[in-house]
Amino acid sequence: MDPPQPAYHCFGVRRLNPFRGVIQICAGREARALSADGHHWEIQILTRRPDDMWGAPPPGEPASQFIRFGVWSPDAGLRQVPANPLLDLAAMLPLCQALTGELEQAVRRLPFPLTDRYELWLPDAVDGRPLALLASSSDPERLLPPDPLRWQADRARALRETPGSSSPRPPDERLARLERLVADSAGGRGPVWFRRSDDGGGRPLAGSGGPQEPVAAEAFPPLLLRDRWEDPAHQRLVDDYLEWRAAELLTLPGLDPGLRQRLERQARADAVAVARLWRLYPVIVDQQQIRAARVEARLRSR
Repeated sequence: MDPPQPAYHCFGVRRLNPFRGVIQICAGREARALSADGHHWEIQILTRRPDDMWGAPPPGEPASQFIRFGVWSPDAGLRQVPANPLLDLAAMLPLCQALTGELEQAVRRLPFPLTDRYELWLPDAVDGRPLALLASSSDPERLLPPDPLRWQADRARALRETPGSSSPRPPDERLARLERLVADSAGGRGPVWFRRSDDGGGRPLAGSGGPQEPVAAEAFPPLLLRDRWEDPAHQRLVDDYLEWRAAELLTLPGLDPGLRQRLERQARADAVAVARLWRLYPVIVDQQQIRAARVEARLRSR
């Protein structure tokens, strides 16, 4: 007899193109919670869409879908958001309470393990090695490429500081140059889907147009963008970009301790982001750096 399946499955998936951290998910059959920082959780409940004023479901809409029910955090508890009065809130509330009860225990296990081991990589035009990660998926039946099908340095480039961040955003022109560098290095080659193994290697999926043989773990850039360039100007451009993203990159598992420590030093320039994301760091090499960043962020908020 098979053992009973757990009521909830807790896992993480990466926010990609560009990489913006790891979303934490705690999901049951009828309720799920999502968090970008491990502290504030959006509660979603599966429910039948309410009928329209004539008693018919909206055309073209699925009969049931997850809707935002509230926001939960360990210190503030549940805050319910306004909901459609036609929804059955009496049936939804017990589902929410069961989920938040699970979350109270689950947050102690953060960060959750990544499940998005299917990865879409842009290859280098010269040697075919992985150059930049475009997308990922936990489901081999849902390998959806991004739109547009190109690597992006930032989804909302602007000549201003990142809202709520102490780290200045790189100028729009430099981000555009970096995107051109990656596109030129790919040389028009199509992206390739890989299934990453536990040892870090990757096997190309059949029909993806990539290499026929497995690719060693060392060929995959640990920071999801190739970090070694022959041209010094290109190297500075990439180094500056990765330094800007340091607080988010620290949420990645499996980083070499020396690389992680370097990112921790660089992330001190973005104390607000560190204070928001530190719960999702799988390992902290220099506790003093992270603690100092959190103290600085607290002082800034006063």
